[in-house]
Amino acid sequence: MTDVLKFLHVLSAAIWVGGGFMLQALLYRSRKLGPEAVGRFNETAEWTSNHVFMPVSFAALIFGIATVISGGYDWGDLWITLGLVGFFLSAINGMAVLGPTAKKMKALVAERGPNDPVVAHMGRRLDLFGKVDLAILIAVVFVMVVKPGV
Repeated sequence: MTDVLKFLHVLSAAIWVGGGFMLQALLYRSRKLGPEAVGRFNETAEWTSNHVFMPVSFAALIFGIATVISGGYDWGDLWITLGLVGFFLSAINGMAVLGPTAKKMKALVAERGPNDPVVAHMGRRLDLFGKVDLAILIAVVFVMVVKPGV
């Protein structure tokens, strides 16, 4: 059973991290195409966050916890603690910055248009915090593979 739980944990994490990487690539492409493309990207990113990232992030957490319990791992291991810290940092970033900023930006695009300077500023903020989130997730993958302290 532990192998199945570990597989589901890794699969969930792969979708989560891969999706974050793909969003960064699509944002880069959208910026090259112009403000209208960035506005369309924002709608897609908002949908993806609610329908993909949130469910797979919680799936990764639940399957990871189940793997620790069923596999007899030690909750005191540094790599497990760092994995949980990374999850919570990403979740806080998503709930406190990425989600609310995307929602505000969507409303401003509808009100002022995609070329508005405030919209552009919010887009840069989303880009920065999206990159921070991806860096957190990549760091967690590193920690899960290297398992410091073991």
